[in-house]
Amino acid sequence: MKRIILSFLIILLLCINLCAQDFMKEKRIYLVDVTASMIGKGGVKTPDIFNKVKDQLTTAISNIQDNDTEIVVIPFTNTTHRAIYGTSAKKDSLLAEISKISIKSGDTNIVDAWLRGISELDSAKVNYLFLLTDGLHNCGHSKEELYRNLNTWPQIAKDKYYFAFYVMLTSNAKEQEICQIIDKNNQMWLIESTNVNVTFIKSYINIQSNIFEKKTVKMPMFINNQNSDITFNMELDKNEYYKISNLRTHLDEGYVLFDIVELKPHANIPIEVQTRLHITYDKEKYNLTFFTPEVINFKILNRGIREMNITLIK
Repeated sequence: MKRIILSFLIILLLCINLCAQDFMKEKRIYLVDVTASMIGKGGVKTPDIFNKVKDQLTTAISNIQDNDTEIVVIPFTNTTHRAIYGTSAKKDSLLAEISKISIKSGDTNIVDAWLRGISELDSAKVNYLFLLTDGLHNCGHSKEELYRNLNTWPQIAKDKYYFAFYVMLTSNAKEQEICQIIDKNNQMWLIESTNVNVTFIKSYINIQSNIFEKKTVKMPMFINNQNSDITFNMELDKNEYYKISNLRTHLDEGYVLFDIVELKPHANIPIEVQTRLHITYDKEKYNLTFFTPEVINFKILNRGIREMNITLIK
């Protein structure tokens, strides 16, 4: 019997350069309440905000910089009406159509509007879904049905680039149950303003980094408003292996840097640790700025060079 021993090094370094990836294109979906209350008419006394809301929507679309952004505007009352489709590359024709949106008869059916908006979501894009209303759901379905549909958002949006904004245009639209649902659900926010010209700071839902040799992580982060100045923090889920320190922001260049600190001796840390990275900031101070997402799935790898002996026996 002849024994041949082969010894070689297998390099298990996993180097993924997130910054080299192209980020997905955007799709923005606006569900716009066009009931009579938007011009101050109806059973409940409300302010006339319709033209202001259209102006804010026009400004938001005008400020979109990426010409490949898909835009859908869906007016609604007790039912949804003819949708306006376009791209930011052809803003003039799109804005001309938006200027023609008018008040229509009917009550406020938020359930059907919400479901129509969900039907427009595109999993191949980063989706921003805005629901703009000055009142409460009052026809077509029970309020419990609305609550149930809003509560399914985490399942719909899980691990997808789906981000929803419930825009309460007046105090009449504010309801405690809806506020509580939105507050507890990820990738869903409440805006109490007629202003939908918001700042988005985008990153990836899932990231991973090998820190075996280099403890500094460079994470892509893109901001749509270069004039925005924001301070924020990052931290990991409480765990026994790692923490984040020394965050350095370079949003104007499309990334942030931070260091991974080991909390145990290297030999006692697993090769892979799956955790979550949380972004926190002063939401009252930056009330129209949103990190999409705020919670990022983060796999930390600690793989170096491993030596393997293979014995062939003849």
